Amino acid sequence: MAGEWISMKCEVRPFGLFLLRRMKFFNFNQSWYGEYQYFKDAKCQVAMYVLIAEGEYRPGHQHRGSTNYDFIVEKALIRPLDQLFVDNLNGHDSGMCGHKDFWRLNDSQDVTFSGGCSGIGLIVPNTEYDIVRTDIDYHGRPQLYLGDTDSDIIPSTPDKRPTSYQPALTQCRSFTEHIGTNYLYPLPRVQYNIISGAVSTTLKDFT
Repeated sequence: MAGEWISMKCEVRPFGLFLLRRMKFFNFNQSWYGEYQYFKDAKCQVAMYVLIAEGEYRPGHQHRGSTNYDFIVEKALIRPLDQLFVDNLNGHDSGMCGHKDFWRLNDSQDVTFSGGCSGIGLIVPNTEYDIVRTDIDYHGRPQLYLGDTDSDIIPSTPDKRPTSYQPALTQCRSFTEHIGTNYLYPLPRVQYNIISGAVSTTLKDFT
């Protein structure tokens, strides 16, 4: 799973939102990093906000072609890209979603200290109990499938993990396994022009 993985198309999410993901996994210290860019339109052209999260992961049991993974969310930042979203973030009480009245368009704010952001259902720290599967597409490109969290089982538990998958992420770069180095090696036949990146979140009052 080590490497950098990206969405190859605009993904549908609840509450009328759309998403592009970009994720990195490092085997040498079992850490992960994700960028989740949310949009208002199905072509992913009208941006709303970017969520950046990172932490550690722990692989578990394998079964039926997938592997259980526990993703620990240790840090999160939000960068609003829409003025209405900025106004809603500033409407929260201090300590509920970063610093009140400090939200600005295109400026990131760390929401780790506030325990995440209640307005989008983001909790930090938090553990997501997920499933992961890897595959190869018909072009020979590595594919990564993460679990599609059902709203009926939020929050997930070790005994209640997703039973289906989100759209595949395509590997665009692989990472060396040498400790302390993160050299990148492009893979053949992979081209993309997006930089975006699940923690499972529930959006409300922002659309």
